[in-house]
Parts: sequence; C-alpha cells; structure tokens
Amino acid sequence: MTFNKIQSSPGTHKVIALFSLIILSYLQFSLIYTTYKLKDKQYILKESRIIENSYKEVVRNDKLYPGGEKIVDSIIYRNMQALEDNYYHDPTAFALLKQKVCDSIVRNLRINSNMDSVFKSILKKDSLDQDLKYLLVMNDLAITFNGINYVSLYKPEKEKLSYLDPEIQNQYGIAIDGELKNPTNQNHTAGLMVSSPTPRSYYMGFAIHVDYDNRKMIILKSMTFSLLLSISFIILVISIYYFTFRNWLRQKKLADMKTDFLNSITHEFNTPIATILVANSSIRNKEIIGEPSKIYPLTEVIQRQTQRLQTLINQALDISQMNKNEIEKEVYDMASLLEEIINDYKLKISENVSIIYNFEHIHALVLLNRFLLTTMLYNIFDNALKYNTKEHKEIKIEMITHGQSLTLCIRDNGVGMNKKLMKSIFDKFYRGKNGIKTRGLGLGLFYVKQTVEAHNWELNLTSEPGQCSTFCITMPVEKEKF
Repeated sequence: MTFNKIQSSPGTHKVIALFSLIILSYLQFSLIYTTYKLKDKQYILKESRIIENSYKEVVRNDKLYPGGEKIVDSIIYRNMQALEDNYYHDPTAFALLKQKVCDSIVRNLRINSNMDSVFKSILKKDSLDQDLKYLLVMNDLAITFNGINYVSLYKPEKEKLSYLDPEIQNQYGIAIDGELKNPTNQNHTAGLMVSSPTPRSYYMGFAIHVDYDNRKMIILKSMTFSLLLSISFIILVISIYYFTFRNWLRQKKLADMKTDFLNSITHEFNTPIATILVANSSIRNKEIIGEPSKIYPLTEVIQRQTQRLQTLINQALDISQMNKNEIEKEVYDMASLLEEIINDYKLKISENVSIIYNFEHIHALVLLNRFLLTTMLYNIFDNALKYNTKEHKEIKIEMITHGQSLTLCIRDNGVGMNKKLMKSIFDKFYRGKNGIKTRGLGLGLFYVKQTVEAHNWELNLTSEPGQCSTFCITMPVEKEKF
C-alpha cells in the first residue's frame, strides 16, 4: 500500500482520529484527577484549628476524652506485673496477654465514651457547623518496665488486634467513638502523645479526625468551573472531530464522484464523436460518394450519434439549470398523462420488456412540469431495465389516491439494492457499484431527486437485494373547479 493510499483511506483516518481523541481525553481526565488530588491534599478544614485547640483544652489532663485516662490506668496497672513476667520469660504468653489487655482497654473506652457530648459542646461553644463529623482513634500504646525502653502493645501499621472487630480498625488506629467514615491525613485535626517516663508506666497516642461525610463532593464543587470547562472542551473537540471528519468524507466522496463523472463523460462523449468521425471519413471515400445508397446509412449513424451527444449535453445542462422557483407548471390529468408517457416509451423498448399498469378508475389532477416529469420517469424506467439481468423484464406502475394526495409507485423485477447503496444513488455523479457494468453519467437518479424537490413532492425508495426496487412519489392533488 502506498503512502497516498494510506492518506486517502477513511478507515486509517478514523483510527488516527479515534486514537488522537483517546489520548486527548486521557490527558484531560488525568489533569482533572491530578487537580482533584492536589485540592484534596491541600484542603484543610477551616474549623480544624479551632477544634484542635478546644479538644486539647478538654483533654489537657486526661486521655482521649474526660475520664479516659482512669479507664486505661486501671487496666494497664492491673496487668503490669503479668505483662513484665511474660515478656521476659514466656513471649507466647506475653503476645496473648497484650491482645487481651488491648481488647479490654478498647472495649471499656468505647462503652464509657462521652466524646459525643464533648464534640457537640465544642461545636456549640465555638459556633461551628453542626454537620461536622468526628472520629476518635487510639493509634499507639506501649509500656515500659524500666522507664527507658518501651514495649509496644499496639501500633496500627504493625498489627491488628484479633479480639476486636476488624471494622473498627484501620490504618489510622482503632475507632473509639465518632461517625466519620473516611479518616485521612487531610482531616487529621489533633493528635496527642501522652507518656510518663517512669518505671512501670505507659504512653498512649490518640487522635481526632474531623470532616464532612461529603468531603469529595465539597472538593468537586470547588472544581465546578474547571470541570465544566474541561467537559465543554472535550465535547467541543469531539464535535470538531466529528464535523471535520464528516465534511472530509463528503468532500472525498464528491471528489471521487466528480472523478468518476469526468471519466464517464469522457467515455460517453468520445464514443459518439469517434463514431461520427468514422462515418464522416467514410462518406468522403470516393467509392462511397459514387454510391448514394451507401451514404444514407452513414448519415443515419451520424444522426443517431449526434442525438445521443445532444441528449448527454442536455442532461448535464438540465441538472445544473433546474430551479424549483422557476419551473413552469400546468395542471394535468395524471392517468392520461402517464398513459401518453408510457406509450411513447414503449416505442423504444424490446419485446422482452413488459410495462404493466391500469389507471381506468383513477382521476386526479396534478400541477406539474410535463417535461421534467417525463424525463424523470424515463430515467426511472431506464434504470429498471439497465439494472435487470432477468430474461423477461417487468415494470409495474400503480397509482394510489388517499385524501388530497396521490402516490405513484414504479416497481421493477431487477437486481435490487442494499441499504448502503440506497443511501448514495441519488447523489450527483454517483454510479451504483452492484456488479453490473452500465454506461451513463451518474445523473439519472439525481435528476429524479431534483425533479421531486422542484415540485415539493415526496420520494420514497424501497428495495431488496436480488429482487426488486420500488420508487414511490407522493404529490398533492388539485381540487377541480366547477
């Protein structure tokens, strides 16, 4: 495949356009996501400093919440001797005991927690938003036997407490109280570490996270302008891609059809011209000049080919000059006019062609241009015979009246068309590619469409591949004047 073929291939252009659009969309969404993560990281609740100060004031001489230190002390010191003995002499027993101690501490802290009332009082005292949620966590616990070296009983990044519900344990610690469901580093409001560096003591770490449950929505709302701008930009780019590609296809299709038209018209014009030149050259032959009986057939050839050439030229001119605002129209009895047109057309068809119709009970007056209608019907008839491989060819014509309109249907028994072909056959210069090689300029059915539009009629085409095609033209009926 050459570079030019690759350039002109619609499939290649589709792939390139789609690939470019995917890359552009990916970059755009990556930018949005990065902006969101940055805003999430930088987002600091403005109330955090107020809550932090108030919370630290409440637990100044306590742990977790008022009364929390007393609960922890009672459990730790009650088990301190057993923890020390097991730590030095039975590590397995120590591991089991520390789990039980931590479990007991957490359970008692959760049962006796008064943090809800503490937090509400902070919000009320500082006139803060009542929709704020909190989560109080214990994130460190260790004991010392000598006042210097500490032995960890709990650290969230190292171990989970098997005796406790996994749902209350997360990477930030064990939930003691609160309804906040999404603790993060960003909503970490206050953290404290309380210790007493004396033998047989302990230190405890705890923190409070404060935020709104709909944190993500708040951040997204703050990005509303950027989001709308990005989405609009993506839609705009997609629209530009779509319309540009569609227009390119139309231009390419028109260029291809014009090329086919030029090739066809060159062939169609050259054939009669070449025939005329040969006939003219023969007439000038001295032997033929001397025999008048031989001249007449040659003049007939010239006459026929000249008429053919004139027909081709007129067909092209009629298409370019047709204007629905300028055509002259008269009222005709449709049944009578159609019979005349059909009878005239029958003079040039062969014996293996049948035109079937019956207009006996049809009486409808229609405003139309007789020449355009005649030429339009001839084009439909010609196509019905041209694209027909059957031994006996048939054209069936039917008129149906309904209210103030008349529908003229022309049905053949030809090769038919698929849906893809039906979309293009009315285009200018288009010549159907259905396996049958025919002569012509690709203007016949375009002329049909132009005639219908010039009269403000409606055209409907139905077809089945390998069976038939039916052209139905609906036109208004004129009221009779008495």
